[in-house]
Amino acid sequence: MINYQLQRRIVNETNITEVVSEYVTLTKKGNSMFGLCPFHNDNNPSMSVSDKVKMYNCFSCGAKGNVINFVSRIENITLDQAAIKLAKRIGIQIDERKNAQALKEERLIKVMEDANQFYKFYLKNSDEGVKAREYLNNRGITDEIIDEFEIGLSSSSKDYLYLALSKNNHSSLDAINLGLIKEDENGDYYDTFRSRIMFPIKNRYGKVVGFSGRIYTESNQAKYINSIENDIFHKSEILYNYHNAMQPIRQNDSVYLFEGFMDVIAAKKAGIHNSVATMGTALTTEHVNMLLGLTKNIVLCFDGDNAGVKAMKRSCFMLSKYNNLPNGIVLPDGLDPDEYLKKYGTEKLINYLETNKKNVYYWLYELAYKKMIPSDLVSMETFKNEVFEFLRTTNVDSIHSFFFKKLSNDLDVSVDKLMDEFNKLKPKQVYQSDNNEYPYNYNQDIATNKDILPVPDKRTTKLKTLKVTKKIQIAYDSIIKHSIFSKDRFAKFFEQSTIDSVLRYPGKELVNQYLILVEIQNFYAKNDYLGIENLYIILENSKELLDFAIEIVQNRFINVTLQENFDECLNAIIEFYKKQDQINAYNEAILSTSSNKFYEKSDEYIKLKEESIKIVRKENNI
Repeated sequence: MINYQLQRRIVNETNITEVVSEYVTLTKKGNSMFGLCPFHNDNNPSMSVSDKVKMYNCFSCGAKGNVINFVSRIENITLDQAAIKLAKRIGIQIDERKNAQALKEERLIKVMEDANQFYKFYLKNSDEGVKAREYLNNRGITDEIIDEFEIGLSSSSKDYLYLALSKNNHSSLDAINLGLIKEDENGDYYDTFRSRIMFPIKNRYGKVVGFSGRIYTESNQAKYINSIENDIFHKSEILYNYHNAMQPIRQNDSVYLFEGFMDVIAAKKAGIHNSVATMGTALTTEHVNMLLGLTKNIVLCFDGDNAGVKAMKRSCFMLSKYNNLPNGIVLPDGLDPDEYLKKYGTEKLINYLETNKKNVYYWLYELAYKKMIPSDLVSMETFKNEVFEFLRTTNVDSIHSFFFKKLSNDLDVSVDKLMDEFNKLKPKQVYQSDNNEYPYNYNQDIATNKDILPVPDKRTTKLKTLKVTKKIQIAYDSIIKHSIFSKDRFAKFFEQSTIDSVLRYPGKELVNQYLILVEIQNFYAKNDYLGIENLYIILENSKELLDFAIEIVQNRFINVTLQENFDECLNAIIEFYKKQDQINAYNEAILSTSSNKFYEKSDEYIKLKEESIKIVRKENNI
């Protein structure tokens, strides 16, 4: 990773206006330059670029960052690659020697790329390949599609891939860790994928990180087998065809989200280029960030069966946390896009996808309504509960109002009665599938939706809580700055600050620091180094948090620097919570007895209250 000091030097010495103008036509307005934002379908120049503050900012889609971030996004390269490119531009020499983890990832990707080359070669240059191509052509997958999606074939022989990789000097251990080969009880190696049509899976930078292999002959084996999770392949971070679809998504300002890669291929055959797939896994925070980085107009295209409906509900829940309201499409007769294409042809598939987009909640309502039997009370109750279930995934009043009226008409029950019953449900209830495929994640919710921050106890007393002093705010800011550059220091804060496993909520005065720390925690769960640029990226969907983080980085308090003693800040926070706990204990004791009016006049009660007030006054310097 390129260190922060060098990144800042590159940013400070690079004229961001000149760089951006090589990709976008800019026009001067006031003190800034404006142009069409390349990160969404912009018709009216909404992106400003300022060399004074060294930032670009789109007032429409919210994309913002410095020159490194801009080049990284527009060229779809890593931040390090963008930094190196810009450094060369201004004459800064960078030692491009990579760290151990980066070298390992590069080595593993090379193994996967060579495996992909082998599979492609075998499809086009073997007797088995003739039969496999015939199968693909019969399914409407032309040679052009084969080349575009780099479809290949694994041999029926035991170890053809193993021999090919060995010839290219790849280690057996790497191939095993990637799930390409296995070792039997005799110590002999054999290929994991055999007699299967191979679909390469690429990351957002277009590098092969996994495979999905499909049988094409009569067999009792599973129809598909996929690469195992490994150092470079995490399904939660992969959207199939994302690297190819980025530009079409921006141009169309919309994306079709399918369940499987064959759906994407079917859409491609129909001339629809702005589509991706989740590879059969639930929509994740990483997926949502990838999509919202390109467009806010998401169309969910899932099967109409039970699994598809569950996937749609899960996706609604995920997107609602980002205040995103997707459209939905459900193909008729339980068909997926590939099946619909075969049955009705290209023109009808395109027409259906373009003319049947509806608010996803409307689709969920219709699907639930179709199963209801009007004369069956149990069926009607089930229908009502299904509607309540998906309505709990959004806090948008207009959606609630619309569907309460619709539900009232269909059930012949008053709107007020339905609303009363709905509001009695457990607050902030969230969707979970019956088999817990998408469990409730407190950390993700807390970081993306302030509505589910802990609700304060509504019971009242005359006591005050500890005042959040400037010292505590500075301590939190410093902890955040240290955490940006050191996973170890964040771990020390997390483990030793007496904060519980989801980070302890410090109150409304520190809510932004709290939410930023939760995002840092989520990031470090899968990564070893954050850095300022990555922090800005993971916060870019929340303007308030991003602006606040920028203030912290730029030292919002005078004379506060990164060199402030980490341990002193940590100890200050620990002491803050200890004293708060002490006061809370007094509060709880008082609250537990305050219902007894006679006890309130007793010496014991008065003494208890005086002690708690004394602590509060002492700590708050009253």
